Amino acid sequence: MFDKFRLKEVLIQYKKDFLPKHWKDEKYKWEAVKCFQDNWDIHAVDFAAMLAKSLKKTANLLTSNTGESVRNGR
Repeated sequence: MFDKFRLKEVLIQYKKDFLPKHWKDEKYKWEAVKCFQDNWDIHAVDFAAMLAKSLKKTANLLTSNTGESVRNGR
């Protein structure tokens, strides 16, 4: 059975440790999400431009371990 109390304990500890231990290495991910959220507009007149702007900070997230970019179709 799922232990909600244990999950709550783990989440509290994760939140407590996140900024001092992980923020430096994880910040770019949150910035990419924020950029996407700020720029996404499904009704944009120029959808391609809006999409490019929304994904502007995702290059590091869209690169595989081999260094080849997903955007390049590899």
